[in-house]
Amino acid sequence: LGGWQNDPAFTFKVVAADGLNQTCSTDVKVVLENVLEWPYMDVTPPACDDEPCLCNINENSATNSLVACNISVADEDAVDNGGTGNPTPGSGLTVEIFDASGTTEASDMFTISADKKSIAVAAGADINFEDITPGSIMATYCTPGANLVRKCSFELRVTDLAGHVTKEPLTIVVNDINEKPSLQDPAAPYTVNENSGYGVLVGKVDVSDPDTLNAAWGDSSLRCSVVNPTGQLYVSPRDCDIYTDNTPLDYEFQKSVEVEIKVTDDGGAGLFATKKYTINID
Repeated sequence: LGGWQNDPAFTFKVVAADGLNQTCSTDVKVVLENVLEWPYMDVTPPACDDEPCLCNINENSATNSLVACNISVADEDAVDNGGTGNPTPGSGLTVEIFDASGTTEASDMFTISADKKSIAVAAGADINFEDITPGSIMATYCTPGANLVRKCSFELRVTDLAGHVTKEPLTIVVNDINEKPSLQDPAAPYTVNENSGYGVLVGKVDVSDPDTLNAAWGDSSLRCSVVNPTGQLYVSPRDCDIYTDNTPLDYEFQKSVEVEIKVTDDGGAGLFATKKYTINID
């Protein structure tokens, strides 16, 4: 039999005959009773080179950024939709995202778009690939995987007006993104004696790179240099420490000198940071 939505009633003829070729017939009309059915849901990740393809999003994505994933929901009962008369497929359906156990809503990390077709980053969600410390949002839903992969596990749930629920497991991969390094303020002011010779250590500079888990992007890829060098100071390319250069520092001429240091991440174009440091001359 066809579904109620396609043909809620149909008629057929019943014919009776005896051995003398006498017949009688009557029309019988059957009316189908509408029964609310479970909603349908499908999740489609983007195409990829390596199977299985999974839904994914870059770390540090802003609020309302969309996960690379499409949701499709449908309700066969959309014609009557619980008596509303709204024929829009999926109308009356509620789509929610829970943790993998299905016990707690995961709305602190992701939300479902109003059209029920997309998953978006929730307001205030700090999706940081490197942060899996206890209590962090990444530690709550995600686990480390091979090849620096963060797989986050959820349950996607669609509910119709009758309370019928369809559930699907959902994996979202958080992609590691190469991030720019940073230069830190010194613990104490830098000081150097005037007329110091070449190569005297003025002070150590702390540099850091958020990509501590990726050897190709981490501290080993950093390079340091002086912006607009004057010949008075230079920095070591590997650790950014400040040294005296060939031009002597003269206290009678200047009580301090400023040097601007640039640290560049060779792992990505445009990933750099600069900071100015003041060195007092004794």
